Amino acid sequence: MRLCAFLPLLLLPLAACDDGFTQEWVAIPDTIQLFSLSRPELVGRPSAYDFVNHVPLAVEDLGATGQWDLALIDQGGELALMPASAFVGLVSRAGIATVTARTLEEVEEAPRDTAAFKTTPVPIRVGTIYVVRTRRESCGFGTGVRYAKLEPLQIDLTQGTLLFRTILNPFCNDRRLIPPD
Repeated sequence: MRLCAFLPLLLLPLAACDDGFTQEWVAIPDTIQLFSLSRPELVGRPSAYDFVNHVPLAVEDLGATGQWDLALIDQGGELALMPASAFVGLVSRAGIATVTARTLEEVEEAPRDTAAFKTTPVPIRVGTIYVVRTRRESCGFGTGVRYAKLEPLQIDLTQGTLLFRTILNPFCNDRRLIPPD
């Protein structure tokens, strides 16, 4: 009889991992500007984005290590997004996938194939939509990744900047990229 009284408490950590009890999902895009990490004149400017907390970060800042998912870099004469997993010394599940959708609103779910998420730099282009898998983070009583969709709005190769909009699913390990009804 005592076990029955504690059974709901034993199941709570499993339910809390999806954050379904504590968060509301409002799919309003965030608009973010990043500056290329590759350019010495832009040191100290936000070059990385923490999707989990919706914060642009300067990679050089104390405390930024391991707290971001993607950074903007110069590569082969163009700008690219580099997942934290590609940086030597960082352990991260962060990755980026290119999808066939034409608009941010068309993307309803993150790819199920984990091979779709690149852990190497991905050239960024206006007119292409991307899906981001974040680093592993705390989710209630466990850990997990989150998924976001990303649309480049403006790329300025001369200035080394990227302006994009993004929508994050706040629920851990949930591939949906539109709020549940």
